[in-house]
Amino acid sequence: MGSRSKIIAISQYKPILGDIEKNIDKHIKSIKKAIEKGVELIVFPELSLTGYLLRDLVYDVAITKDSNFFDGFKLLSKKIDILIGFVEKADDKVIYNSSAYFSGGNLINVYRKIRLPNFGMFEEKRFFKAGEQLKPFKTGFGKTGILICRDFLFPSLAYSHFYKGADFLISISNSPLRGIEGEEYSSQNMWEDAGKVYSRFFSMFVVYVNRVGFEDGFGFAGGSFVSDPEGQIIFRAPFLEEDLYFVELDLSKRDKARTVYAYYRDEDFEQIKRFINEGRDEN
Repeated sequence: MGSRSKIIAISQYKPILGDIEKNIDKHIKSIKKAIEKGVELIVFPELSLTGYLLRDLVYDVAITKDSNFFDGFKLLSKKIDILIGFVEKADDKVIYNSSAYFSGGNLINVYRKIRLPNFGMFEEKRFFKAGEQLKPFKTGFGKTGILICRDFLFPSLAYSHFYKGADFLISISNSPLRGIEGEEYSSQNMWEDAGKVYSRFFSMFVVYVNRVGFEDGFGFAGGSFVSDPEGQIIFRAPFLEEDLYFVELDLSKRDKARTVYAYYRDEDFEQIKRFINEGRDEN
């Protein structure tokens, strides 16, 4: 393994709906296993502490960012970076679908999902408020941007991370099973197409972590993946299988892509802002 390589762990995981304590126990076991493997970052899916189809349970499982539930993650993050999903109760008692990133013994970032789905099986606008901030932050993997599930399908949000200098993008998800095409689910192509485009044209590694399991008759696909700065899928987890997967990232690929393709160097961000501020052509 080269000096510019880092190992991450992807927890393609099935949470127990509404049971934070049991889910934390499952998290801790996976984190300790990852530490034994020399992993530097472990990523869990969207709402990994609670499960997804919470409905009225949302208010019972919502916790603040200074909750004692996070103490174990803070302690273990002295040895490994940790990204989880949780239901956040803000200081003003508003509820968000959020992620928490722990490193060096501290909670260093909380991100709130921006694009809340509200159709079909999805009822997020009934229970959550949409986030309003998108700020990449420094980690051992470079400047890191977080997105949550449907956020990932909006290129404008990924581009905003690119504009702000992110060179590592993580999306955590609760994507259901949709449409069978051969041995794959048709919805998987949508996620992977987005990941390959972002990684290729923004010169970054993209890590997408999806859950598995069934809740209230709805199944979640898995199929977590990693795409590299050349736009290639370098890892894909099996569909439907709950497990912990280890992926080695050669960060020199990112450095090379930024030099060879130079999209970040040659992009004119001020020009793009001007184009947007000019508004739509109504003709």
